[in-house]
Amino acid sequence: MDESQINLEVRLAALEYTLIQGLKAAFILSAGADAPMMAKKLREGATESLSQKTWPDVQPALSDHFSDELHMQVDRLLSGVEEILVETFRGKVP
Repeated sequence: MDESQINLEVRLAALEYTLIQGLKAAFILSAGADAPMMAKKLREGATESLSQKTWPDVQPALSDHFSDELHMQVDRLLSGVEEILVETFRGKVP
């Protein structure tokens, strides 16, 4: 890995971290103890929406690969938010 690839990876990791923390805060502020459930609904909605995503200017096989990769990465990020919220409220909700 050269320096530019390392910088790109670090920048993407920083964006992911910032996004996850921002979503965590937004869910807690807007939904309180219902935040984990709301995060789950967002993840499920994104999954459904992304299953219909197409890349019209790309070859069909590559388009399928892009769609699968996008779905997998969005699910990974939103699952992370959901897990953090479940852990945040564990033992704090009657």
